[in-house]
Amino acid sequence: PFLADPNYQPLDEKALARRLRVPPEDAATFAKFLAEEENAGRIMQVRHSLYVLPKRLGFCVGRLQMNERGFGFLVPIDPAEPDFYIAGEDTAAAFHGDLVLARIKEQRGGRQRDSRLRGEVVKVLQRKRRQLVGTLRKSQMFYYVLPDETRIPHDISVPAPAGDPPLGQKVVVELKEWPDRRKPPEGIITEVLGAPDAPGVDLLSIIRKHDLPTSFPEKVEQEAADIAALIPVAEIARREDFRKIFTVTIDPDDAKDFDDALSYHILPNGDFEIFTHIADVSHYVPTGSALDVEARLRGNSVYLVDRVIPMLPEKLSNGICSLQPHVDRLVKTAIITLDRRGEIKTFRFAAGIIHSAKRFTYKEAFAQLRKPDTTPLARHLH
Repeated sequence: PFLADPNYQPLDEKALARRLRVPPEDAATFAKFLAEEENAGRIMQVRHSLYVLPKRLGFCVGRLQMNERGFGFLVPIDPAEPDFYIAGEDTAAAFHGDLVLARIKEQRGGRQRDSRLRGEVVKVLQRKRRQLVGTLRKSQMFYYVLPDETRIPHDISVPAPAGDPPLGQKVVVELKEWPDRRKPPEGIITEVLGAPDAPGVDLLSIIRKHDLPTSFPEKVEQEAADIAALIPVAEIARREDFRKIFTVTIDPDDAKDFDDALSYHILPNGDFEIFTHIADVSHYVPTGSALDVEARLRGNSVYLVDRVIPMLPEKLSNGICSLQPHVDRLVKTAIITLDRRGEIKTFRFAAGIIHSAKRFTYKEAFAQLRKPDTTPLARHLH
């Protein structure tokens, strides 16, 4: 807010610290804060190391979204700002997906409806990726990697591989700093994945391309190992007990973990009470723990054709946080009361415990719904 004030005059680090009344003992912390803000593109330095907001000088910070034909668009980090066009020759040393600082150059088109802001990249703030997957090739003069990502229109120059060069094979290349667009980007081959048509290479290429983790840090594994599988009596006592209510899970045939479950019963007045249960992962993953930090970094589990890269270690994702049948599991539950027309009358939320009676696939559940009410199980589902 201070730098955004219309009356703000650019100040250097020391002057800013004085104006903001930063204690002398916090000078190093303040300097680190300014550096982080500058690296994130929220502030910038001009002549004489004076700090200003980029927008004030006609600059914009955003993600570069490249097109396969070589040009791109800048998507500002401020959603209120419009996207603008970046010509291929104006992308500087930026790759697709990089966070960049760009300068608005001019407006394209004569008619207002065709007008389009145009800009040029002046600085790469953060690289989206540090490694690429591609195919190793050789020209008359040097070896290079042709990236699989078609929105990266640059060959990556690499040193001559030792021994028998794996020409035509998929490789992982770690990118070096690329400060000058007039020179080709350079990298170092860190892994040879194999021939493009070899079994498993396609999936391994996807894993490396998106830098997906294939293992958990030791501290994360240790936290998971230390979690007791047995639910303490005190924890059960503080929750609502839904274990006597008929409960099922319904998932695809090949599901490995079961995140949600369903219960219901009919009230004396004919209303339905529906219980939608979600595995209570938060009970086992405290905020700020190594498990929590790693899960936030991963964001989600990744399902590939022949494997799953989970957000949490298997003990949680396929174990105590999976609502398997015939075992007690901790849940967060939405309890909804419906009348006979299906209208919601009341709802509330609760921390609970369940004991699933059956794991259904979609096909099995549909088959049960089509059966006459001749079995207890069928009657529960109708």
